[in-house]
Amino acid sequence: MISHDNLFLNRILAAITLVVSFIVYLSTMSPTVPYWDCGEFIATSYILGVPHPPGSPLYLILGRIFSMLPLNTDIAYRVNLMSPITSAVAVMLLYLIIVKVIAHFRGEIRTRQDAIIAFGAAFVGTMTFAFTDSHWFNAVEAEVYAISTFFTAIVVWLILHWSDRADEQGSERYILIIAYMFGLAIGVHILNLLTLPFIALIIYFRKMEFEWKTFFITTAITFFTFLIIHNGIIKGLPHLAGSTLGLPGVIVLVLLVVGVTIWSILKKHQLLSLALTSMVLILVGYSSYALIFIRSGQDPAIDENNPENIPAAISYLEREQYGEIGQFPRRYKGLSAKHEIVGRPAAGRNKYSSSQNRKYMFYNGSKQWDFFWNYQIRKMYNRYFLWQFAGRGPSSGDYTTAMGANFREDGVYWLQFGLPLGLILGLIGMVHHFRKDWNIGFTVFTLFFVIGWLLILYLNQDNPQPRERDYSYVGSFMAFAIWIGVGSAAIGEWITQYIKKPAVSRNAIITALVLQVIFIPGVMLKANYSQHDRSGNFVAWDYSYNLLQSCEPNGILFTNGDNDTFPLWYLQEVEGIRKDVTVANLSLLNTPWYIKQLRDLRPTDAEYNKLIEEREGIENIGRRFIKVDDDDIRNITAGLTRWKTREVTFPVKSENQITWTVKPTFAKQALKVQDMMIMQIINDANWKSPIYFAVTVSPGNRIGLEEYLEMEGLAYRLRPYKTRGVNADRMELHLMTDLGSDTWQKGLVGKEWEDQEGTMWFRSPHEKYLFRNLGNEDVHYNSQVIRLLQNYRSAYMQLAVHHFMEFQKSQASDNEESTAIKKAKVEEVLDEMSENLPEHTIHMDNRDLHYQVGRLYYGVGNKEKFSSVLDELMERNDNTVRHRVEYAQSYMELEDFDTSLTILENLYNGYNSIEAKILAGGRDRKNVDTKVWNQYRKNYPDIVSHLIINYRKLDMEDEAMDLLTSWLERNPKDKEAQKLLKEMESGAG
Repeated sequence: MISHDNLFLNRILAAITLVVSFIVYLSTMSPTVPYWDCGEFIATSYILGVPHPPGSPLYLILGRIFSMLPLNTDIAYRVNLMSPITSAVAVMLLYLIIVKVIAHFRGEIRTRQDAIIAFGAAFVGTMTFAFTDSHWFNAVEAEVYAISTFFTAIVVWLILHWSDRADEQGSERYILIIAYMFGLAIGVHILNLLTLPFIALIIYFRKMEFEWKTFFITTAITFFTFLIIHNGIIKGLPHLAGSTLGLPGVIVLVLLVVGVTIWSILKKHQLLSLALTSMVLILVGYSSYALIFIRSGQDPAIDENNPENIPAAISYLEREQYGEIGQFPRRYKGLSAKHEIVGRPAAGRNKYSSSQNRKYMFYNGSKQWDFFWNYQIRKMYNRYFLWQFAGRGPSSGDYTTAMGANFREDGVYWLQFGLPLGLILGLIGMVHHFRKDWNIGFTVFTLFFVIGWLLILYLNQDNPQPRERDYSYVGSFMAFAIWIGVGSAAIGEWITQYIKKPAVSRNAIITALVLQVIFIPGVMLKANYSQHDRSGNFVAWDYSYNLLQSCEPNGILFTNGDNDTFPLWYLQEVEGIRKDVTVANLSLLNTPWYIKQLRDLRPTDAEYNKLIEEREGIENIGRRFIKVDDDDIRNITAGLTRWKTREVTFPVKSENQITWTVKPTFAKQALKVQDMMIMQIINDANWKSPIYFAVTVSPGNRIGLEEYLEMEGLAYRLRPYKTRGVNADRMELHLMTDLGSDTWQKGLVGKEWEDQEGTMWFRSPHEKYLFRNLGNEDVHYNSQVIRLLQNYRSAYMQLAVHHFMEFQKSQASDNEESTAIKKAKVEEVLDEMSENLPEHTIHMDNRDLHYQVGRLYYGVGNKEKFSSVLDELMERNDNTVRHRVEYAQSYMELEDFDTSLTILENLYNGYNSIEAKILAGGRDRKNVDTKVWNQYRKNYPDIVSHLIINYRKLDMEDEAMDLLTSWLERNPKDKEAQKLLKEMESGAG
């Protein structure tokens, strides 16, 4: 398809896409452990543990290899490195894919002009994809999706490569390599199976002319192939091993398949041998799953679901931990439970009849459709798709379409890239492709559709999701990038048609390509770089370190979800930091395997006494804090526990008992397993191990223990007495660091960071928190991270409020020395907060909290700081009328009457302007924001009263009287206003 003269240029451009994308990804890669599943994947790769279902054994093997490379002292850095490499290779493969797609409808690339059109267009489409939001996001952290994208790209390229050589002898090897890639990809993520329709259609259109009959037969074969791989191999083999056939029977079956394969090859049954060899290669790739079950049998520190026997392995592979999710009904908010709609199971043994299943599937169809289209399609795919090629920005911003996003989420910002040229070019390419090459155009559309909308149908995501899910659909975005390349080629073709002179035509095409590269991928690179640059982001490492250091030795720390659990696992299992602390994830605490693992982490009382005796009491050893046997665990985890609100008292056998009220946490009728286990642990620990709740654990998951919880930084400690809410001494140890902003603005990495062990950071218990790079303006922190970092501010504020209350007590008792000390404490805490969490980098999203900071400064007499806070608040563009009135009043307290006058006059004029529009009626009235008008009406009396006072403070008596007169014209019965006007008139006279 490419002449020999042009092959070198093609390879050079392919290499450029690889190198450029890799350099960009490497320069923006996370330097250490990031949030979400990354900490878990890095830790399990390093120790060869068992991650969450359904596992990713090939990823663990590769991660283990990368973790041993002597490239950086940080193990997370080494494992993260897999993603830039595989993402860059995927980009290069996309370039080769687009070249093949263009060559398919343009014919062999013979002349240099053909090469410029095809290669240049492929370069434009490829680099546009390289700098898309979601692919770049996946490329800079240790997650499975980057490698999954690589597998998608390589099988697409392989089948196109086969298509070019289908008539050559031995071309079947490309089909066999694809089968092996499928097997390997299963060990990373099964998303790769969704390329099957694309592969089938390439084969179909290469070997046959289109007919409806053969097309439907091909569709049926494709679906059957998917079932063989997904249901027969991935899920079927474990089920067979768990049946009467047993594991030996499965081994015999696999050997039988291998034997029949060899026989078919020897007998030269071409199709049969190709099919069976493909199956064997898939089985070889799939065999990576042996790692999961072998390592689980060796009980690694992270052993999720404990799949060391066949029933547990089946449960693990089928993700039973997450519950069964069907495609219908669509899971809209408020969907009733099945039994509430169709009644009790009618088929016996807790099984619903087919008629009951159908009734539930199609229950409230209109609401299902509305949810499917407006939430699952529009918000959870279309919005993500447009992020890539149109732009992403805050949903409430100008030129932004929310597409279902709330005020905290991002919508589609149409002008992020100037104009959505990538989107426009892709749509042009799609139309052009269907016109020029309907067969391959439809095949690419199938890839785009299956990994996009069809995947949405399969996943049936509910609302809300804990995070954005755009990373799942990168394969679909890659398919659209093919059309961007086709669109660029279409422009080249049009130039050729309209400009007949070869030299002029070639220069025009080159100029057009250069402009496209600059204004599409070039602009996207510039626009997206800052948001995707994680090169100085240490938040996950430091926050997790600080959370662990919040605990006393041998503490039990209850955590909530991924972000306050997985990075902690990484620090403990990879970095060896605070391994004495037991991290108890409340979500996992609903499962029997996890409860057993937590129970067996620490020695029994007898084992503990023996260890103390052997080690002569030198080492600090934690005691077992779950003292229930397997039968008790089985009973606890059998289901929900019916519960009515009542008081409970624990520990049962203790002099230090606490009594509190426990309310039902599930449907106002029952307690979850995690709730029962919290009480069990409180009872069994019996104050011998300190118990903590991370501040990220919601109040509802603390089962009413608030009166006995004491904040000690990023965690609340359970106490055997009712607390004051804050342990000021512990908080000061954690939050009041010895290091200043100069240190926190540095991104200490590698050996430089390792050398700081024992001075800046410690693997053993230590009080001081870390705040690396939070003051560095060159580091981007997204809104989600900034919200998490507000937990630091919350801790500082609670400590400052504690000292402020002590200050007020000292002030009331006329103790000048104590008052001065407490006053200094308040300012010291607030100043430390600003130094460690500067507002210019870590924005204070909560304006009420920011205002409270100013009020605390003012409360201890620091008017200058209060004024500075007010100035910052006034610069916000989201202040309501109420907030501006409040800030004006505060400026008046500071006797800054000029500033308060400006604010109040603007508010007064704003009210009059909107009122005039309403009175005018017509189009002006329609343009009035009702919400804003209601705010003005509600606050209008305060605006007027404060403005009158402000005028009088500035000796502007005439203005005050005019305003008061105007007020009385509206409110003639206001006696206080009448009295004030008379006083002012008599004073003026």
